[in-house]
Amino acid sequence: MKEREDFIYIPKFNLNDILNSCENIKGQAVLTKKYFFIMPDKITYAIGMVNRDNYNKEYFDKTKNNLANTDLIEFETQMISDLPEKYVIPWANFEKFEVNVGFFIFGGLRMKRKGWKITSAYIGNTNNRKTVKEFYEKIEK
Repeated sequence: MKEREDFIYIPKFNLNDILNSCENIKGQAVLTKKYFFIMPDKITYAIGMVNRDNYNKEYFDKTKNNLANTDLIEFETQMISDLPEKYVIPWANFEKFEVNVGFFIFGGLRMKRKGWKITSAYIGNTNNRKTVKEFYEKIEK
């Protein structure tokens, strides 16, 4: 897989999904041309419960440092089987996906899945947001 062509890795991903699932998710994300994968390292629910590592962390930790030498189809297949269904989002399932580049800490990601309410996510600094925006604009939806 080629970075910025076949995938984008977001090392620090924070999704505030209070309206849909009452979750605040801190973790990582990978975008491919077909999917948006969320790897939740820590999920905090509105009632105070905390859940950790809802995916095959051992596989992902081993693979993330070598994504450039990983087969795209093999990676997507593994992630689909390892992650809960709600953390594997095909691009066709988005009604809205918007990256606000902004400056400094002002910017982020706003997305709306079909049948869900809009959510927002922190995806890192300005450079990360620019990279995600450029990658998303090249994807055939």
